[in-house]
Amino acid sequence: MDVWLLATVAERLAARGWRSLRFDFRRDVGDPSAAVADLAGAVDAVHVAHLPLALVGWSFGALVGLLHGPHDPRVTHWVGIAPPTAPMEGLPMPAVPARVGSWPARRVVIVGQHEQFFPDPAPAQPHEVKVVAGADHFFFDRDDEVADLVAACLP
Repeated sequence: MDVWLLATVAERLAARGWRSLRFDFRRDVGDPSAAVADLAGAVDAVHVAHLPLALVGWSFGALVGLLHGPHDPRVTHWVGIAPPTAPMEGLPMPAVPARVGSWPARRVVIVGQHEQFFPDPAPAQPHEVKVVAGADHFFFDRDDEVADLVAACLP
């Protein structure tokens, strides 16, 4: 899926020397465990030893990164853009793993001030929460601002 927000984030990270892999989950999003397996395969395919590894995702992608990250010692940073933190009616949502709190990766949540789907980032146990004033879950016309925030979160 080609999403404007993630394209802008990838461009901003590339300008700062980060390599980005953008992909869409090939499996039914109703099964997050399958999406986590997709992410694990992508990380295995692209990870270069001794380089920091950041997982950056938006909405469901943020949740998938949070589900995978604590099990992968290579992940040094996680940035969740509007991560799901509560189940939605009709959409099964796994609980954030308890071990997230002891996961050494730096965790940052970026959320819109008017987030309408997942307003409480606390289950992700972030080290920092950045709020985009006036934005909602979709960050329309705020992609540059979000991309700058993501880039500022990574070394």
